[in-house]
Amino acid sequence: MPGCPACAALDVDPVYAPAAWGIHRIVRCRQCSLTRTEPQPERDALLASYGGQRRTARAVDTVRHAFARVFAARVVRGLGAGGRMLDIGCGDGVVLASLAARGFTCIGTELPGRYPQRPATPGITIVEATDVADLHLASGSCRLVVARHALEHLRDPAAVLREARRVLDPSGRLVVAVPNLASWQSRRAGAAWFHLDVPRHLVHFTPATLQALVRDAGFTIERTTQLSFEHGPYGWLQSLRNMAGG
Repeated sequence: MPGCPACAALDVDPVYAPAAWGIHRIVRCRQCSLTRTEPQPERDALLASYGGQRRTARAVDTVRHAFARVFAARVVRGLGAGGRMLDIGCGDGVVLASLAARGFTCIGTELPGRYPQRPATPGITIVEATDVADLHLASGSCRLVVARHALEHLRDPAAVLREARRVLDPSGRLVVAVPNLASWQSRRAGAAWFHLDVPRHLVHFTPATLQALVRDAGFTIERTTQLSFEHGPYGWLQSLRNMAGG
């Protein structure tokens, strides 16, 4: 088993190990409390677990684009428009498109092969990469780094946060969103919680463990919220279905 991605400690306590997960289980580090999936899939197996690009209903895409526009508007209110930004785990680029429309030059990363039919868009560059360091961005070259529901998919989130700190301008901003293992939704659903997503989610965060990683990477935390109209309601719906055997 690999050591804890935050503190490298080896001692763990079991959290969940339902039979449906096969060899996988979720464990918590005894030293720093960061929780992770073990054993973690090899690279090829992990990429295969995502499958190909999925088609979504038009109504779902409309809602996703609306949330992306709201997110971009909030960024501009707090940071202003324009400059270079990096989106780690950008998916099909919906957030990039909303930020490009507000004057940002956008760079995104996504796992290889996930969105082969993504159309080219002016002002947006998307690179297939499993490590953001492979982009070789200059230090201080970004005004904004976004990691929305990406860190939980990465083997070494601490290293990714350190790289984000390096590429950010000193006056720039990092925006991170992850599932909250300490949430009411998680505690109510237990191993049936939708956002555990084993084995694709490799690390499982609480506010305390995420804040510790962010601070260790050299950031000052400006604001934390545990409310998500984008992911919370759907998480409740699917978790309740999981609990009912659906």
